Amino acid sequence: MSIVIQIVGSRGDVQPFVALGNELQKSGHRVRLATHQVFEKFVHDAGLEFFPIGGDPADLMAVRFILSYFEFKLKVDSTWSRILALSRI
Repeated sequence: MSIVIQIVGSRGDVQPFVALGNELQKSGHRVRLATHQVFEKFVHDAGLEFFPIGGDPADLMAVRFILSYFEFKLKVDSTWSRILALSRI
């Protein structure tokens, strides 16, 4: 069976799928990882096929960081609003 696994993210996101791909190959499957260009050598060195997808994992991580900051800020603001509302009771 031919299997394509698409991974978007950092090396830490890609690495478990490299291990999975190796196990699938041992079972006789053809495995290709579709991920960021920066991981091409890593995937090939593991003996798997590679297909490039767009995007830079560093940019994605920056966006994740920014979004998590605003999510945290919203939670803090919401918590303080509740505390202030309760203090008025």
